[in-house]
Amino acid sequence: TPEGWTPVDVAYRRRKDGGALEWAFSPQGYARLDASQTRVEGNKLQSYAQGTSPTQGFVDLVTPVDTTTKNFSLELGYHVGDLQLSLTHLTSRFDNVTPLVNWSNGFFNGTDASPLAPNNEMQRWSANAVLRNLPLRSTLALRGSTSRSSSDVDVLTTVLSTPPVVGAPGSTPATHPSRGTFQGRLHEDHYAVALTSNPYKNIDTRLTLSHLRKENTSSEINFIDLPTGLGCGDAPLTATTSSCLNERFDMDRRSYGLDVGVRMPHDNRLNFAYEAQVAERNRE
Repeated sequence: TPEGWTPVDVAYRRRKDGGALEWAFSPQGYARLDASQTRVEGNKLQSYAQGTSPTQGFVDLVTPVDTTTKNFSLELGYHVGDLQLSLTHLTSRFDNVTPLVNWSNGFFNGTDASPLAPNNEMQRWSANAVLRNLPLRSTLALRGSTSRSSSDVDVLTTVLSTPPVVGAPGSTPATHPSRGTFQGRLHEDHYAVALTSNPYKNIDTRLTLSHLRKENTSSEINFIDLPTGLGCGDAPLTATTSSCLNERFDMDRRSYGLDVGVRMPHDNRLNFAYEAQVAERNRE
């Protein structure tokens, strides 16, 4: 090791512990409980830009990793005759002990700050239904889920920028956020239908329909009165007009599909497939 250097073991360990318990409370019904925890500890190599221009260079840093993900789900199921039903609720919690890493920025000659993954939580409900022995030897499968994800993160109120004079420490101008805390709120709904049939001895068909909707109701934060040189490209880079507005991404996607399979002699099969997808996105 060169004199004055400190050796660092760049490695992290991932450990997952969990268990499941299932109870058949009747000949037709059951309940299943799943719980798990994933722990990641150590450090990893991460690259950061020293500025917004490639000429300002990048640095490789050894960043800490200390996260925990806890999952808890409860599933209830019931089947009677040709009908099978299930309902599941999942709670997932992600915790990061180190939400911010400070490092030395050689280009701006100061201490920089880079956020890491924030704490967040997700709640998801999902339901499934399967109905068999329908006309034309058909099986109908229905699936639906809805989830909510949330996180709350403090917004950086200062940023490392150009030194006032050559050779001086970097300046730390205020970013003037419109809100001090960013509240992340994501809502996702997904519905799907599949109908599998066997209308004739050698012909199988499958019709699928699905709808995915993602809605982002997170905080809209505007950074105003930024100093010259800072901005996001949505306004002239001057001290009075530069601003940055986070772009919230929403999406609505519908898919339709039809598969037809024909069984041929000598264990061969001929398939025809058609799929159409329509997606609407609101982000520039």
